[in-house]
Amino acid sequence: MAARASSRRAKLGSLAERVPLVEFGREVAERWAELFARLSRRGVHIPANDLAVAATALYLDFGVLVGARGEEHFRRVPRLQVQPLALQAAVGTRVRLGRSVSRSSARRQASHRVGGHATPA
Repeated sequence: MAARASSRRAKLGSLAERVPLVEFGREVAERWAELFARLSRRGVHIPANDLAVAATALYLDFGVLVGARGEEHFRRVPRLQVQPLALQAAVGTRVRLGRSVSRSSARRQASHRVGGHATPA
């Protein structure tokens, strides 16, 4: 069990070195609460962690990349653009609400939007 946890931490550390990290701060938490309330009124329930990802993406004005199993949850979130991961791998860019953005541009935008809390590239 300890080896598995260590392996996961190593994978997360490697990922954190390559992509920007975004703080789940007050603005994102407020977006999460608004989404939760809106969806709950409609009888739509999405796992809290998926809703946190959706709230963060909407706050940053980004879409989300998902695998086949997670797509349905995210498609229930109003105004969230959902892109299957297979297409992402083919084009090598990130989706940003109707247009693509290079990875370096996405890092700069994420860093700017969250007060410089993104990891350096």
